[in-house]
Amino acid sequence: MHTQNLDNNLNIKPSRDVTELNIAAVTINQQLCDLKFRKVLSEWYYIFNDRVRLSLDNRIELNPNYKDKTWYFGKKITVQAIVGPNGSGKSSLLELIYRIINNFSALVERGMKRNAAWRLLFVEGLYAELYYVQDGHLYCISCRGNDVLLIKDGEKEQLLSANTHSYHQSKENKFRVKDMAQMADQLHYSVVTNYSLQSLVSADYQDEVSLAPDSNGVYAPEQEGTVWISHLYHKNDGYLTPIVLNPFRDQDGNIDMATEHRLTIYRLSALLLYYRKRKGFFDDYELNDITYRFFPQTVYDKFAFNDELLSNLKQTAWNIEEFVRINPNSTPTIILKEFGYDKLILDNDIARAGATYLVYKILSIASKYPSYSDFEEWSIKSFTKTDLTKREKDSLMKLVGQIKKDKSHITIKVVQVRNFLNVMIRYGSEVLEKESFSIDYYLKLVGTSVVNGGSELFNIMYTLPPTFFIPTLTIKNPDKEGNPIEISKFSSGERQLLYTFSTYVYHIRNLLSIPKKRVAYRHINLILDEAEICFHPEYQRLFLSRLLYMIKSLWLNRHCAFNIIIATHSPFILSDIPKENILYLDKGKTQDREMFISPLAANISDILYQSFFLRNGFIGEWARTKINEILKKKVSWWQLSKEELVFIESLGDEYLKKQVKRHLGFVEKK
Repeated sequence: MHTQNLDNNLNIKPSRDVTELNIAAVTINQQLCDLKFRKVLSEWYYIFNDRVRLSLDNRIELNPNYKDKTWYFGKKITVQAIVGPNGSGKSSLLELIYRIINNFSALVERGMKRNAAWRLLFVEGLYAELYYVQDGHLYCISCRGNDVLLIKDGEKEQLLSANTHSYHQSKENKFRVKDMAQMADQLHYSVVTNYSLQSLVSADYQDEVSLAPDSNGVYAPEQEGTVWISHLYHKNDGYLTPIVLNPFRDQDGNIDMATEHRLTIYRLSALLLYYRKRKGFFDDYELNDITYRFFPQTVYDKFAFNDELLSNLKQTAWNIEEFVRINPNSTPTIILKEFGYDKLILDNDIARAGATYLVYKILSIASKYPSYSDFEEWSIKSFTKTDLTKREKDSLMKLVGQIKKDKSHITIKVVQVRNFLNVMIRYGSEVLEKESFSIDYYLKLVGTSVVNGGSELFNIMYTLPPTFFIPTLTIKNPDKEGNPIEISKFSSGERQLLYTFSTYVYHIRNLLSIPKKRVAYRHINLILDEAEICFHPEYQRLFLSRLLYMIKSLWLNRHCAFNIIIATHSPFILSDIPKENILYLDKGKTQDREMFISPLAANISDILYQSFFLRNGFIGEWARTKINEILKKKVSWWQLSKEELVFIESLGDEYLKKQVKRHLGFVEKK
């Protein structure tokens, strides 16, 4: 097989049409792959569905007998499940996928400028492969220790290596954003959700050796306690690395639920406004109102990363009117002038917050995103810079010009604050100097979004107030006479549902906003580990239907192909999925699908018995034990105690009750 070094040869052509994404299989080299990664997974091949099969010579190949499910799930959508009891290897298998993607990305991105983003770490000792079918082609990302290969249709390999001799620091051998943009046509983006408190915690991966590149691109072990998954959480790279983990966890594995709630409100605001004119997806969560309260501290908190700088920046921000007037060649002055706000009256708190936030966002974009790496000299610390040289002024003006043209998710908050400042110029600051105001009031002031050509949902996002206004979101009470309900008052299951769906929409819309000249993924893999956490059985029953409806009603599958992987213990979710799309696991081993009945619209008890390996039945273990204790006495019905008789008469399953009584010699009177 011919091998090319991907560092030296980037001959990767983009796919013409987006038609399909199917995560097909994972293979593990049981002899070489570290046991820390394999855990209970003891087989070489884990085939997720019937899109591929194992050939006679033990290779993964496309299955000519594949049963197309497009009619059932929808155009460009594939859904599959991984099931099995606790400890069967479901999460271990998914974590292997995360490591494979991480290692591939770490090698691709080591030569790129990542600005403020955390560099990715390479996981040592990984020997595993991820197979996926994309637009009719079989791809494989193969991790072979320090080497990672991208393989297409088994014939063409592109090689990356963490070895010293395989990487040179010469300019032509370094990946750039445009090189990654070409490669994105052959890759997919994974959006992972796992709200289990015990999952994806950095401390659980500390025994894995993480490697980091030095200034010459050569990898060496990081200091003890540095973990690859922590860096994956903190990457902050504008969707360059093809995976994101949700919810965000800090280095101690903690989830900031206050932040999660705040993000959910922001993401839900646009969704509920979109569905206010439509029926189907959010019928039981109809928007009542969104009210906003001015909270300028959120602006000034942006500068809290450095105590010495904070004092200086706060003084500047709070007095930005005087700072701009005194320093005509300062960073804020040039930025505001380039946006046409040099005549903006900054004599009140609300205007000062808007101007300060706009300057902050411009500098933040320059310091964070790889697509703005040409402006790495600009950062938040540049806020107080005065007496800019001609070169610096030209650079800053060029930065503002590029941001003005950028219609991606990166500039949403810039457009929001510009809409806000335009309202103040048009009507005066007094129209927003209220204790609170409603979304409809604000939308009338803003008018049509300044961004054209985007989807309706995206234009709604652009017209929301800036983030220094705190929203309160209320839903109409299902009881028409009842008072509206705040999201914060919802049950944990309802909030979990809204968190999950709003997270997916947020990331998908952001991905779709990225132009093809950047790293624009159009194949999206949604991974839901422990999908049913907090869900009532009725929510479980509706979950997949709602997810599919959301994708279709937002037209997300018009230009994207979706693969959905659900690791679940829910028979209600499984009853929506054909057997060919289910990987059955037990004690780390694949179970033959032909052993199982099809769960598709099947009896829930049958699904529980077979798909979830409930070999001891479906009743509670304590009740089952008590029944067995009575039967093992080998006495007749008439010898039982009063308490035992009452217990048997209380059994809820009439058939079970009848069989127990019959075994004890009880004869029904005719």
